[in-house]
Amino acid sequence: MNNKASGHWRHEVRDNRIVRKFERGELEENFHLLIKCEKKEFVFYMNGEKTRKPFPIRAPLKDGRNIVFRDEEDLGRWKKVRIPEARASQDGRGVSDLKRNEEVILEKSLSIGDCLEVWGKVQEDDRYSLNIMRGTKDYLLHMDIRPESRTICLDTTLHEKWPGSYNKHLSDEYSILTSNPQGQFHIKVQFEEEGMELSIDDHTYAGIIPYEFDLTEATHVRCSVSEGSDINPWNKIALPKSTQMLTTYSTYEFDKLSIGDIINVTGYMRKNLGAFSFNIIEDDINWHLHIAVRPASRHVVLNAM
Repeated sequence: MNNKASGHWRHEVRDNRIVRKFERGELEENFHLLIKCEKKEFVFYMNGEKTRKPFPIRAPLKDGRNIVFRDEEDLGRWKKVRIPEARASQDGRGVSDLKRNEEVILEKSLSIGDCLEVWGKVQEDDRYSLNIMRGTKDYLLHMDIRPESRTICLDTTLHEKWPGSYNKHLSDEYSILTSNPQGQFHIKVQFEEEGMELSIDDHTYAGIIPYEFDLTEATHVRCSVSEGSDINPWNKIALPKSTQMLTTYSTYEFDKLSIGDIINVTGYMRKNLGAFSFNIIEDDINWHLHIAVRPASRHVVLNAM
């Protein structure tokens, strides 16, 4: 792994363990690479396993504009990519209006690195809830907002057996949700390797919510209110974008990277073949991150230029 600055490669970082695991057959040839942008470094997961070595962020993330895939032998080893979405706003692309008690179908399966966002307006009378579901009775996430007790109940369950295996009552988070003078709130659910990360406005809940069932099996999102209620606290929702299919030597442009963004890449590994690489670049001479997979020399190289 490496990066470029002003056309010059900088100090590279190597991690040989991943390539050797492919050689020994310990990892499937079809690979999934996840890149997470932390505060000071890029962190990598290969087929769900965290690599030993991260890569330092050597240039401002906001200056990165393109992702470039290269394959020296034109074998089409890069398959799909999911790049970070532009920071969603209520007027942004991909954000849709919500009706009362609306069920929004997940047209693509959820996966690690995805993010789901919902906007609404605080109500002081009846309960209302955000639910990520499989079918009619299995809840990947049940977030029940309860004005009468001034709490938020987080839960996950199968067959609507309440309380479920994860049952938390959050009074501090309720105070944060209701603190906006205009009464607006923004809920964000980030799907990580370890579980779901919940944010309300600019506050991130300290706990990690475990997956009750396989993330890919979720079928829809339901934003509901109490039976008989005529309120509608839910305004808008933003679902994860679809995965893009890759071609050899492809370039994909995006708005900018930010702390917390995640890049997902899938492909397949073959032994005794030439190198192929993944690159985050600003322009032709400034590369924020260069990951070269070199099967012949049994190396994964990190660098920048």
